[in-house]
Amino acid sequence: MKVKVMDIPDEGVAVDIDIMLRVDGIETKGPVRGHLELQRSGTEVIVNGKAKVDLGLQCGMCLSEFTSELPLDLNLLYCPEGAPVLEDSVELSTGEMDVCLYSDEEIDIAQMLREQVILNVSISAVCSDSCRGLCPVCGVNLNMESCNCKNTSGEGRFFKLKDLLMKAN
Repeated sequence: MKVKVMDIPDEGVAVDIDIMLRVDGIETKGPVRGHLELQRSGTEVIVNGKAKVDLGLQCGMCLSEFTSELPLDLNLLYCPEGAPVLEDSVELSTGEMDVCLYSDEEIDIAQMLREQVILNVSISAVCSDSCRGLCPVCGVNLNMESCNCKNTSGEGRFFKLKDLLMKAN
């Protein structure tokens, strides 16, 4: 879905989105849905809105597959490629919004959403706050079953850090 910048009226335009995305390395489980407001000021466009998408993720602790909703709060300033950003031309300063570039006098909404999914997906997703992870000895998923392993070294994984802390004091 593309929007021609010069077709955006002075009063702005509202866009409801329901777009299936393909994002390399990220599994989307359904369309991105939401609502956007586009406001043009000369050649600059402010995009505000909210969207959400369900993602298929792998837990960083127990390696289980799970689905999680990713909310997207969008507050973007689009400028034409090669044009300087004029801070006085927008209500919010550029420090409060992400600055993006567009070319060919149009904004690709699907590309914008794709970029926002990539930027907002968690690199250390966890299936739940109570995830117990994997046993460091036998590798069993401790959320599914228990094991009788004992840490044979008698030292936890932070033992060396504790030792350094004791030496520092």
